[in-house]
Amino acid sequence: MPRPKAHSLLIVDDEKAIVDSLHGLFRREYNVFTATSADEGMGVLTRERIDVVLSDQRMPGTSGSEFLTTVRDRFPDTIRILFTGYADIEAVIQAVNFGQIYGYIAKPWKPDELELFVRQAIRHLEVSMENRRLTAELMEINAKLEQKVLERTRALENLEQYKECIIQSLQSGLLVCDALGCVETMNQTAGRIMGMAPDEVKGRLLDSIPKLAHFRDAVTRTLAGGKLEYQELAIQISPGETQYIGYGTSVLVTPGGEKSGVIIIFRDTTEKRKFEEQLIQSEKLAAIGELAGGVAHEINNPLGVILGFTQLLLKQDWTDPGVKKKLRHIETQTFRCKNIVTNLLKFARKSKTDEALVNVGQIMQETLDILHRQLEVENVTIIRDIGPEPALVRANENEMQQVFFNLVVNAKDAMERGGTLTVRVTVEGGRARVSVADTGHGIPSEVLEKIWNPFFTTKPPGKGTGLGLSITRRLVEKVHGQIEVESTPTQGTRFNLSFPQARLTGDSDLDGQPPAPVVRPLKGLKILVVDDEEDILRLCGELLRSSNQVDLLPDSRGVLEILKKKSYDLMLLDVMMPGLNGLELLTAIRERYPQTLTPAVVITGGPAEEVYARRNERGILDGLFRPFTVAELEAALMEAWEPSFEPRDSLCPGSRDVPNKPLK
Repeated sequence: MPRPKAHSLLIVDDEKAIVDSLHGLFRREYNVFTATSADEGMGVLTRERIDVVLSDQRMPGTSGSEFLTTVRDRFPDTIRILFTGYADIEAVIQAVNFGQIYGYIAKPWKPDELELFVRQAIRHLEVSMENRRLTAELMEINAKLEQKVLERTRALENLEQYKECIIQSLQSGLLVCDALGCVETMNQTAGRIMGMAPDEVKGRLLDSIPKLAHFRDAVTRTLAGGKLEYQELAIQISPGETQYIGYGTSVLVTPGGEKSGVIIIFRDTTEKRKFEEQLIQSEKLAAIGELAGGVAHEINNPLGVILGFTQLLLKQDWTDPGVKKKLRHIETQTFRCKNIVTNLLKFARKSKTDEALVNVGQIMQETLDILHRQLEVENVTIIRDIGPEPALVRANENEMQQVFFNLVVNAKDAMERGGTLTVRVTVEGGRARVSVADTGHGIPSEVLEKIWNPFFTTKPPGKGTGLGLSITRRLVEKVHGQIEVESTPTQGTRFNLSFPQARLTGDSDLDGQPPAPVVRPLKGLKILVVDDEEDILRLCGELLRSSNQVDLLPDSRGVLEILKKKSYDLMLLDVMMPGLNGLELLTAIRERYPQTLTPAVVITGGPAEEVYARRNERGILDGLFRPFTVAELEAALMEAWEPSFEPRDSLCPGSRDVPNKPLK
């Protein structure tokens, strides 16, 4: 069941295309309502709770600035944003002065900047609501106290008890001090947050109490300015451990109007800060993943060319045996690069929340492969003890890789002058067991119990967030696993993980790939190859022209016209090309000739599931994933081609009729 969306947007623009575009941009994150006029937008505001209104300036009838002014009057809490062109600067000024808009966005906008702008607006709304809540809570307390003083001047003891009941019932911490900074009142909640007994601090100056001394500046500023909106402070609890406090203040005023002190309402926001840091960390990892994926895709093309031509040269007879030996070295190192690129692409792939059957031993191997060079440079020797039996666990593959990545990097950091990293993966007693051990400096006993706490870190500033092990334990426990740590100072640390072992059923498939096709001779066929990489075209030509008639095209332009004059038995199409890409080109061919179907193989550097998921939709019979070997190319073409259907005149020029042939 999808998680309900917390906030709602209203998009008002008289151009439907813009409305549809913005609806598609925001619908996954927000409840999106749309309107094509100011009147229609006002109707939506009347019916629905809207947090943010995005309005175009130029609309028939009521302009955007006029509309937002009306929204301000009727719905003052709604955030208002104006779309405008550079020519509408006067309208922007009017909207700022009279409509009091949150901001404006100049056309044309960039989607990512617009999304960030809206997130900031939502954050502004949330902070404003929190501030109003804190202020209202303070005002409620003051109002109740003042009312009771007026009503029960002769019952001071009862009033004092009632006031104390209110104070102690608050879920927020309450601290009241006089104008000199001397503590007058602290409720039990404040004592729990600050780790002290309220009675012990009453009558003492804030400056004399280390944790409360952080509020001294807030008291001074409040007495000078009247109140402080939402603030946050960081308190160092112990080396490597920080507590975050969110607070607001208000002046305590006597019946005579004299400023007698300051009220501070606060909460422990460490958990909230933790989730924000996790979000930032996730966004950083996503950016790194995107970069790694982009680099991997770019490397795949030249890597495929090197691998293909090397294997072609290996098929030739060489009088000098040293030549073939050198070619074997090139092939071996190219396969090594191919494996590294494959692991990078796995790491870069966007994580899904779905759990599947995964082999944690294989995931650990891939993690070590990614970090191998970094470990080697820092003089870390890797001992891999990964058993032959698959250690199967039902989990999210990307999250498991994040767990192992965190543990291996922590182990590396603990061995500043090098050492030995020992990784073991076994299956024992119905559980998959993983251990990561280092020979580093170890963890002192007084620190060991704190390593799972959010924001606890012994690394210097800028070297860590203190969230790695906290996230690691959460991900392990999410799949009903366990994680424990053993450490001896100066000798090293070992993390032991165990997971419930999953069983491989008859329908399970660990890698999600179809079985490898049987290669048969491919001769006498007319084959069309379309790829914008010149060297890939040259490689395909070298491989196929000896036994087949092959046409090579550098892009998708003119393909449909060529198919009017010439028929082909097979098509080999690159997915990523300028103009029409391979999938779009194939769709265009199917639409032009709906009664016929020429077998097609597509070349891609993307995830395999993207192509396999769209085979039936597009009429693709197989996929070829860069960098491919000569054998993989031949196998993919043979998988698509079935000799039982001989080339013949088709009902439509440019293809061949394949009666009753189901897609694979």
